[in-house]
Amino acid sequence: RIMAADQATLTTGAATIVLPALEGVTADYIVLVTSANASATAVSGSLVISATATTVTLAGTGSQVLSWAIIKRGLSV
Repeated sequence: RIMAADQATLTTGAATIVLPALEGVTADYIVLVTSANASATAVSGSLVISATATTVTLAGTGSQVLSWAIIKRGLSV
C-alpha cells in the first residue's frame, strides 16, 4: 500500500519531509525516489520512523525535483 507520495524540490541537493509517525518500524516500509528530469543524476531517499514522526530524507543534485513514495511491505489484499 502507498502510505504517502509527493514531489519535493531539493535545496543544495537535499530535502527533508516530516510526516506523522507511521505504524510499525522503518523496516516495514520501502521508499522509492525518482527524478522528474529524465537526464538527472542519481538520487536517493531514506526513511526513519520514530515515536513521533516519519522522516524522509532525499538527496540528489542542486535543485532537482524528486518524486517520492513510502510503500508498506507485504501483500495487500
